[in-house]
Amino acid sequence: MFIGSENQFRHLFVVKSVENTIDDTKNVGSIKPVLTKDGKAFYFEYKDNDNVLRSDIIELDKVMFALHVKAKSMQRVAKSVDITIPDAPVVGQDYVIHIQVQNYIGLGDDLIHTKFGAAHAVKGMTSSDLYKELALSMARNFKNEAQQLVKIRLIKADGVVDVDANTKATSLTEDYTGINITEARQPWRLGVYPEEPVYFSVIPSQIMVDGEYVDFAKITKATDDNRKGAVYGNGRHMADLEWFYHGNRGDFYRERTYPDNFPFTPIVDKDAEYDSLEIHYYWHNDGINVGRSERTITLIGTDLTNLLDKFGTGKTIPLTIKEEEEIDPATSGIVGQHDTTNAIDY
Repeated sequence: MFIGSENQFRHLFVVKSVENTIDDTKNVGSIKPVLTKDGKAFYFEYKDNDNVLRSDIIELDKVMFALHVKAKSMQRVAKSVDITIPDAPVVGQDYVIHIQVQNYIGLGDDLIHTKFGAAHAVKGMTSSDLYKELALSMARNFKNEAQQLVKIRLIKADGVVDVDANTKATSLTEDYTGINITEARQPWRLGVYPEEPVYFSVIPSQIMVDGEYVDFAKITKATDDNRKGAVYGNGRHMADLEWFYHGNRGDFYRERTYPDNFPFTPIVDKDAEYDSLEIHYYWHNDGINVGRSERTITLIGTDLTNLLDKFGTGKTIPLTIKEEEEIDPATSGIVGQHDTTNAIDY
């Protein structure tokens, strides 16, 4: 009887160079695509940390798709928003800005962790003074978090000033024109603690003006070079991917049986960025094993140009590789970066 999940897996190869021959003398990460003698199938020879491997033999007519994804389209931009208050402080009003963190420390989307900054407007208070009070209040409110979730910064004419729980009000002597809140990069540990975005929303309260409640603040995506979110590459995610799929080569329990395990020597550089070539295909047999078992080979590398040159009409492997349209994360609105024309942007 055929079971639908039979042999459904992904094999991952980290490509550093494309060679004409593969043997034990080649550097780790060397690869060679090979076409079978009948021209109907192909496979890869690969030099791993310990020995030479051979991939599945892939029949050309059973390839469902082959897709090249560029590293840039897998980048992520940290969320960064500016808070500005268009009007002068209204004496006697309480200004409160809430910061809601969704999926707090990975406990689920239903868990929303709320912090805030508050300031009471008094006679003689300037807009700059109000920004300082709110920023200091926010920083103190985040003081006891196990890890930094956001960075709080005061905006000034020539840049920003970082504000934390230890910042003294007396040290903030310049004229400030807004507050910037930027996602802080989270801790990461290979194979144990994946890097995740900080999903947060900035929600200002309302104040009373001429007998009516009105929104006092504008929340906008930070676009200034001094304040826009940092761009994070996919190196850490690829390192986790390599670590996980290494188990398919012998270390099935991913080091959990230490010291009785196969040691893992990573090839991926967590600080680099990787293109990806995905070849998705299927296998099936005759008789009672006619069910289709889908599989994927993923090849990643900082530069796959030489490998891609081996594919195409008249090339070593007569298989067309499709190019994914390159996506600029700074303008695409992908996870981590949002246009915030109003307070709640999720």
